[in-house]
Amino acid sequence: MFARLAIVNKKNLVERSRMQVFRRMVNLTRMAPKKSVVSEQKKKIDESSIFLDEEGRIGLRIHAKPGAKKSCVVGIGETEIDISIGAPPREGAANEELISYLMGALSLRKNEVQFDKGAKSRSKIVLISTNKLTLEEVKKKLQDEIGN
Repeated sequence: MFARLAIVNKKNLVERSRMQVFRRMVNLTRMAPKKSVVSEQKKKIDESSIFLDEEGRIGLRIHAKPGAKKSCVVGIGETEIDISIGAPPREGAANEELISYLMGALSLRKNEVQFDKGAKSRSKIVLISTNKLTLEEVKKKLQDEIGN
């Protein structure tokens, strides 16, 4: 009888310790720090379609649509700028057309526009390093280019 009671107590002890561990885990998740409003705003700015990077350059998050009849800005969303490109996606032809289109639309020189990321994908980040334009001017020029 004592041996049976010891086994039951041991199982009860194991079950109790499992419950205590579970309760601690639940309490830790409840006590997790809340996201601050500032970090959410910073994240929203970092994910916007037109932004400033750490070095003060203007960045454009672009969703490229190669193979169109002509190059134009289709739309400016919160996270990406949709641009149709009038060149096929072969051997960098679409990338060259995108750079030349942005040069013409924003009145920039070739050395002021460069790829940061995504030269081989449809989602690209293009950096503009110039003192001629501000962030608002770039937004306005791209807005004017929609549908042209």
